[in-house]
Amino acid sequence: MKREQKKLQTKARICNAAKQLFTEKGYESATIADITELAGVAKGTFFNYFDNKESLMLELHLDWVSHELHNLSYDQSEPTISKILQIGAHLATKNQLNKKLARTLFQSIMAHEKTLERHQQSLIETANVLQPLIQSGQKRGEIITDMSSHELAEAFSQAYYGAVMAWAMHPSQNSQLDHVTHALDWFIRGISKTSVEAIG
Repeated sequence: MKREQKKLQTKARICNAAKQLFTEKGYESATIADITELAGVAKGTFFNYFDNKESLMLELHLDWVSHELHNLSYDQSEPTISKILQIGAHLATKNQLNKKLARTLFQSIMAHEKTLERHQQSLIETANVLQPLIQSGQKRGEIITDMSSHELAEAFSQAYYGAVMAWAMHPSQNSQLDHVTHALDWFIRGISKTSVEAIG
């Protein structure tokens, strides 16, 4: 077995063990020792792949976002704007982070250079998935063209994560879906050539 392939398999075992333990015991109760024991690797091996438990959680979250984005399906007859709103609503509805975990996630992103780079990479990946959809909307005359499709796709990512961060820090009991929907509503108003009321 090639060295790189073995490293990928070891990382996958650690991630799969973490997902199982976070589900069964909860994020806070699951320790690195628990994760490595279930994965069948030495505790020190964990740190060859992750700086801490927070960076592992970030990796799992970003992998989940990537999977969800690549497996979304749309009704092709719907306006592009509606599809964009569906993406945000889908992510907010399926996202299993509570406020405390979300704050931990963002703290991890800001605190470590590697996790910040990983998050920036995820923003680029998200933009690359959304860009063709936005470009199609521009060609159909639904979306403004004074910004490129890539710039608008990046703006979507920023609006989405900004809304999740605001929700995580806000004392109200409003759901993550409420915050994301509100933020993306204003984003849509800014990029749409069509009346938002007509779309909704």
